[in-house]
Amino acid sequence: RTVEEVERTRQFGKEVVDLLRHQPHFRMPFSKFIPTYHHHFGRQCKLSYYGFTKLMELFEAIPDVLLVLECGEERVLALTEVEHVKALAAQLRDSGLPVSQLLSEYSKTFGYSLRLQDYDAATLPGLLNKLCHVVKVIDAPEGKEVQLINRKSLRALTSQLLALMMSLPEDRDHLGVEELRKQYELTYAAPLNPCEYGFISLTELLKSLPYLLQVRATDTSGAPVCLSEDELDDGGAEERVRLTRLYRFARGVRALLHTYHYNQIFLKYTGREFQPQTYGYKTLEELLAAIPQVPLTCTLASVRFGALAPVPRDER
Repeated sequence: RTVEEVERTRQFGKEVVDLLRHQPHFRMPFSKFIPTYHHHFGRQCKLSYYGFTKLMELFEAIPDVLLVLECGEERVLALTEVEHVKALAAQLRDSGLPVSQLLSEYSKTFGYSLRLQDYDAATLPGLLNKLCHVVKVIDAPEGKEVQLINRKSLRALTSQLLALMMSLPEDRDHLGVEELRKQYELTYAAPLNPCEYGFISLTELLKSLPYLLQVRATDTSGAPVCLSEDELDDGGAEERVRLTRLYRFARGVRALLHTYHYNQIFLKYTGREFQPQTYGYKTLEELLAAIPQVPLTCTLASVRFGALAPVPRDER
């Protein structure tokens, strides 16, 4: 398949999630997908547009978001566990609801019951524990209540992640997801808890920053692959994180500043020697590492170099 078809398939996965979020229990019969898709999006689902000839093949290409279940003689489309929990989390908008009323209020609001077994939970507290990135249970005067958590802003975190990725050794352009977590905690002496930012996992948090980071599952050779959650859990692949193309360019241009004689350039154009101690750092390298998110420009002879590294925007 072409690169365009692969990208269209990825976008199709997002459409499937959106479609199933509008269905009771986030699932629907396989046989009803085509007419429901047409009605929901106002266009036909053309398999050739994604490089396939069979609908089942298209579904098998998005295992990270979709499951095809065999229920007797009928096949049913359902969201994966991660997407299922995310869909439920998006439905929880009210704060201060008594735990004892949660199931009944859910049924009244959405017109169908909240089935614990759909989330592999035996009890309501067990389900709420899976939603710890969205809600918390507190002791109120009249009993336990469900409250929405106050999520941290991503602004400071994105700057920290950018600084961390910018400071990788020259011969590396990626980190494994867990490797990134460990590096973050070592660098900033603080845990990186995705629940504090409203995400169920670190991978989901990193994927929410597509303008800054790329997250891809790769095989042992480093080639990108598309795997289901179970296949990732089996250890057959690794999820890797790297900067987007724009920020990789910025990282490369920053590296040029280390190559040229910055002290001589600074002296020529300012008339004084460059003293990193003035800014509280011992060396130029330490100073540049402290401001990876700020555009840097230097002039060498008649050539002007610019590192395009704008401050990441907070999209939350």
